Amino acid sequence: MMKSVVWWVGKLDKFNGWFINLGVFSLFAMMVIDTLNIIGAKFGVSVIPAGKTFIEELMTVVVFVGLGYVLFNQGHIKTEIVKNYFPPVLRFLGDVLSYGVIAIVSGIISWRNGVTAIVYIRDSVTSPADIPVPMGPFVLLIALSFFNLSLCSVLLLVKKFTPKEV
Repeated sequence: MMKSVVWWVGKLDKFNGWFINLGVFSLFAMMVIDTLNIIGAKFGVSVIPAGKTFIEELMTVVVFVGLGYVLFNQGHIKTEIVKNYFPPVLRFLGDVLSYGVIAIVSGIISWRNGVTAIVYIRDSVTSPADIPVPMGPFVLLIALSFFNLSLCSVLLLVKKFTPKEV
């Protein structure tokens, strides 16, 4: 049992390593869009009319795709120092409580954003800008990011309760 949980955690960690590249590409796209708009403003031309809207939507990609990666690769030095002062039972209960709350809250957010994405895609909802930007794919990516976070926390919760093989 432990080997399969560790295998799934490893595969999901590898997926998160690739999934976070969406955020990197989004940062690059934001940089290019803003640079073109700044250069165009010097010449009195709007290169990308809905550039700010694109940047706002890409910002959601940057923020949310890394949630699962951050959950798997914890290790902030100050929190580790504080956590190590607690007795093992309290550390275990804290991990179980935090993973459980993360799984429930991110599951609810994922479900709600998934329903919203379906409605946005069905109704072709666009942003209120000069050039309408479809909102569905960005909301769907938020739902997938929170589903990924929920799956990561459930796997870590199962890993906590799985007996270690000797």
